[in-house]
Amino acid sequence: MRRIRTFRRYFISTANEIYALWLALRDPHASWAARLIALVFAFYVILPLDVIPEPVPLLGIVDDLLAFPVAYFVISRMLPQQLTEVALRHAQATGAGERLWRIFLVVLALLSILWIAAIIGLSITIWRALN
Repeated sequence: MRRIRTFRRYFISTANEIYALWLALRDPHASWAARLIALVFAFYVILPLDVIPEPVPLLGIVDDLLAFPVAYFVISRMLPQQLTEVALRHAQATGAGERLWRIFLVVLALLSILWIAAIIGLSITIWRALN
């Protein structure tokens, strides 16, 4: 139970920080360079082009996992600190992290139900094929 609380706390904190970064980038005082890097990163995530393709064992996934924190670090350092602090306070006040946590739980429950249904359906199909 303690691990779930810790994961929940990190999830909410990360969600608030990402939402705060979004709010800060929308502010007129945000630099165009930070916005441009955020746009390039968004295209990197959306488009199927990768620096290291996924079929390369382990490295294909590692470059995607490293892209998120590197992009966040670079973009957040390019924005004025006061702007990011105000955006973070606003994100925490709106409860964005809590809402995303609830959405995450609903999606997790739905995916779990889907997987269980698929496993049961596959088991029944195999059982009938063997009998």
